[in-house]
Amino acid sequence: MLEWFKALVPLLVAIVPLVVAVVQSGTKTQKDIGMLRGELAEHIKNGAEREQKQRRVRILRFADEVRRGKTASKEYWTEVISDVDDYRAYCLGHPDFINSKGEAAMEYLLDEYNKLMRGEKR
Repeated sequence: MLEWFKALVPLLVAIVPLVVAVVQSGTKTQKDIGMLRGELAEHIKNGAEREQKQRRVRILRFADEVRRGKTASKEYWTEVISDVDDYRAYCLGHPDFINSKGEAAMEYLLDEYNKLMRGEKR
């Protein structure tokens, strides 16, 4: 039995540093994954905010067009009202997102849209 143990010692001496290296590598990998998750979350947040800002620009542009008397198709109205709904829902779910820039335009468009749906003249 002692001979068997003596033969095992050099093997253990060789394996222990490898095990330590694997454990350290796993810890580094976990840290890297955590860092990547944070970067991905930030990228997703920035992309979502950029999308909402583009919606807001479309809303503001369309409100200006309507105020100037430009006529728009039903499809255009539908798309913009969808933008208004999506923009407002995003703002409700993300209180840190500055959303006051388009409120007047959105209210104006919703009023005009409701008038159109009721068949009233603008």
